[in-house]
Amino acid sequence: MYDYRNRAIIDLPFRMEQHDATNGKSLNVGRGGSDLDADFGAAAAEPTKLSHQRGYNFDGGDHMVISHGSGFSYADAMSIMLMFILNSKAADAYIAEKRSGFDEGFEVYYRNATDNLYFLVDGGGTAASATSLTNPSIGKIYTLVGTYDGAAANIYINGAYENAANETGSIANSIDMYLGANDGNADYLTGSILHCALTDFVMTPLQVADYHIQMLKKINEM
Repeated sequence: MYDYRNRAIIDLPFRMEQHDATNGKSLNVGRGGSDLDADFGAAAAEPTKLSHQRGYNFDGGDHMVISHGSGFSYADAMSIMLMFILNSKAADAYIAEKRSGFDEGFEVYYRNATDNLYFLVDGGGTAASATSLTNPSIGKIYTLVGTYDGAAANIYINGAYENAANETGSIANSIDMYLGANDGNADYLTGSILHCALTDFVMTPLQVADYHIQMLKKINEM
């Protein structure tokens, strides 16, 4: 098994032991530490901890925010790992974003018009999107890994490579990272996010496949 935890900037297992209801956050166990905990935000926009498995339910008006800090050390090499469920495909839905407007950064989202998942990166020029070949189904668990090496963005669904898009430049920024919505509090996710991790290196195809297998084994951890 590939153990990314000690190398991940952010690792949000979203289990009950990381659920901090008192302070309204889910704790980061990656090397970025508590500065990169996922905050729930206002009560009206707070996702609900799932009681039967890891993760949080997002009802179409919820989001989490990971405040930018020194732990976000990637520039032109990174991987984003996500496990999620879509409960609605009626509109565009952001799963993760660390980008504002047309600035440098990345986005992971579902697009209603094409019925695909996207991993978008912007290195300071024209943004490029690696688009999934998979048309996701409602209620099904998916893992998505997006990698960027300073030259191309790659998207993997359920451990398998699907597509790539060319892009160059640094995608580092000082913007907060959002889960379940974009930074403008729009395009909310209706579904669940069961895991999120971020690294400052490019995962290999073998590591991506291992991530998918290991997460499926751990799906029922609460």
